[in-house]
Amino acid sequence: MSIEAVRRRLRHASTETTRLYALLDDKLADDETRAARRRARANS
Repeated sequence: MSIEAVRRRLRHASTETTRLYALLDDKLADDETRAARRRARANS
């Protein structure tokens, strides 16, 4: 899905706002993945 389509779906006035949220979501996903890997290593 294009960033423009997401912007419209979320009713953001600016594509930059949508991009910011997308970047934050990516960072959160990366942080959660790293934490899960650390837990898996600690439990093995």
